[in-house]
Order: sequence, then structure tokens, then C-alpha cells
Amino acid sequence: MAKTTLICEIEYDPGVTDPEGLASAMDRLMETVLSTPGIMDEYANPRVGDFYVMGSRQYAIYCLATNELMTETYGRFTRRDVAQQCIDEADSRIADDLVLVSILGIPNASEPCEPSAS
Repeated sequence: MAKTTLICEIEYDPGVTDPEGLASAMDRLMETVLSTPGIMDEYANPRVGDFYVMGSRQYAIYCLATNELMTETYGRFTRRDVAQQCIDEADSRIADDLVLVSILGIPNASEPCEPSAS
């Protein structure tokens, strides 16, 4: 299976929403559309990943044990302190395997964050 990145330009009213809110809304829209049986059959039912705001810095939780971003479990964060709080409050059986990464607004482009001073 191959992968590609598509770019989608969206006009919006900044008095009503923000780019991160639009990305979240697009995630929900795709989940709804893709849950419709047969809707993508002619395209071999591709898997559509999360929407990201290009160039924005977001944070996510990465699991060292499974080598994957935990966005389905924890989501994405625009504030580092909120993401770190999720790690701090995680189940002690998995907490040691969780690290905070910075997502640069491009799928699969992440960098480890320096540990927070506690």
C-alpha cells in the first residue's frame, strides 16, 4: 500500500473557529463519511489519517512500546503543559512508555520534546 499527503485549503471565519478546530471537524467529517458502507469501494477503501494544520506546532503522546502516536487515545494538543499532564496522569502500567513529541503540522514529522522540569 502506498501513502500520499494531500493539501486542502479552507476559508473560514476566525471569529467563529480556528485552524485546529477545523482540523478536528475535518477528522470527524471523514470518520462519518468513511463509516458509510461502500462509499470508497471504487478507490479500494483507503485509510485516511488525521488532519493537521500545516506549520503549526502541536504536541502528541508517543508510545515507545508500540512505536506509534497515541492520537486515537489521547488526541492532539496545542499546549505542551496539557499534553504533559495526560502523561503524568496515565495508568502507571504504561506511563513509563509514553513520551511527549512535537508535531510540526505535517503527518509523520515529529521530534522528541525535552522533558519538562517538574
